[in-house]
Amino acid sequence: MKKLLNLSLLMVGATFAANLVAADMNTAQSLKGGDATGQTFFWVRPQFQDAMPEKVSLFRNDRATARDCGWGGALQVVPFGGRTTSNTSKRLARYFMFNQKSELTVASDGVNNVDPNVGINRDINPLNFNVAFVTPGSDDADYQSLLSFRPRQSIVGAGFDYIQYFGWGDCCERKWWGEISFPVVRVRNDVRLTETVSVATGAVPAPGTAPSIAAAFTGQFPFSGDAADVWLYGKIDGRQSKNGVADVELKIGYEYIRNECSYLYSYLGVLAPTGRKPTAEFVFEPTIGENRHVGLLSGGSAGYEIWTGCGKSLWLDCDVALRYLFRNTQTRSFDLYNRPWSRYLPVYLTPEDAALGPDGITSGINLFTQRMRVRPGYQMDLNFGFVYSSDCGFQAEVGYNIWARQSEKLQLSTPWVVSSAVANIAGGPAVDEINRISNIGADFGAAGINITAVNAAAPNSLYLIQPGDLNLNSAACPATLTQIVYGTLGYNVNWCWPVSFAVGGSYEWSRINTALTRWTAWGKFGIAI
Repeated sequence: MKKLLNLSLLMVGATFAANLVAADMNTAQSLKGGDATGQTFFWVRPQFQDAMPEKVSLFRNDRATARDCGWGGALQVVPFGGRTTSNTSKRLARYFMFNQKSELTVASDGVNNVDPNVGINRDINPLNFNVAFVTPGSDDADYQSLLSFRPRQSIVGAGFDYIQYFGWGDCCERKWWGEISFPVVRVRNDVRLTETVSVATGAVPAPGTAPSIAAAFTGQFPFSGDAADVWLYGKIDGRQSKNGVADVELKIGYEYIRNECSYLYSYLGVLAPTGRKPTAEFVFEPTIGENRHVGLLSGGSAGYEIWTGCGKSLWLDCDVALRYLFRNTQTRSFDLYNRPWSRYLPVYLTPEDAALGPDGITSGINLFTQRMRVRPGYQMDLNFGFVYSSDCGFQAEVGYNIWARQSEKLQLSTPWVVSSAVANIAGGPAVDEINRISNIGADFGAAGINITAVNAAAPNSLYLIQPGDLNLNSAACPATLTQIVYGTLGYNVNWCWPVSFAVGGSYEWSRINTALTRWTAWGKFGIAI
């Protein structure tokens, strides 16, 4: 009865955690109408974590006891690799762009999404990115383009996992065990930015300006022309990759049941961060592990033989993994409320800069990127697998995995200094459409928005950006839920030490764009010691 109670409590705890995280996800996404949009940072679930198929399939604690009265240990090495699918690219583009768009219209002369039948239905004014063209001997030339993102991620690596039972008495009486596991990975992210530009024949970039929006995203064309004002953050410039150990899981566990037809064990542990923190230098930067968050781990595994006969058997295995990640400090970019991509708007850093007019303008991305306290909260992973085994050593497993994560909670590491304002690079009225990047919300200064544009010709109209104007949620990873189906084929060989080989693959997807849709393939080598 006590053993059944332990199993029941384990499953109830997993179900409660799943409902908690899923409720948080549904609340967050209902506010956005489904897919997230206008976000600045994307975090990817690391591979080879506890209860993930590439780690647990055909390798659970029973492998540590496969050698009769051996040392009670087992080691597995799992090379793996994977990539996002084609449909992920368009959905991720909507995540990073705004208004659920995967392409943006850039135009120096147009109407900002007000009436598609009047002028050009513009999303971005190139003047905000220091992009301006002129025709020699004539007036300014119009600049038009179509900007698109098609983000993609690929990953290769190898996971290492060692399980050891403790005790030097009867090998059948060993109950306590420990485990250490970690993956070594290489992550490569590519936003795949493309821009189709259209300008008048003979038009050239104005002196001191960028030749295109794509060029402006390299951060090398500041308004001032001063090398000290180049973008330090928010750049979109080619393919980025990182290598490293994506965190170490350390666990201590206890086995309640182990017999010919069932088993049950649970564990507690810690997540030791060995990955890297995000730097915010690039959009869709590769991340290694859990962004250097320390974590507490808990969970367990249970199995039951549901059929046996003629040297064959079929088991149902269930793995549960819960984790809580503690707060740390990271660098993130953010927007103003109701102003997606306002982090790229030109700004005056001080009232003194505003008094200089156009000469005091700088790009806003360095201002709107700050150190933040980031609290990820809870994650839950639940894996079900049907395992077929035969006396000849052949094994096969097919299963289903579900994973959920709470939305991040962010706050500035240091108080916001009230000294900066959005700049009006064209002069004119304090509220001017020239400062609009998109039509989300209304003009600066209109109802529901606290920010007003600065009129360089009338500094007394200066409105300093207040702490309440900062939309820190734009820098947070929203809650999400993903699902995986997988299959693994393996073979056990009883040489001097029992050895196992396996290959497998999985497909992961989500109904919302806060997680990747991707495939993963792996091989496995295991040995019982």
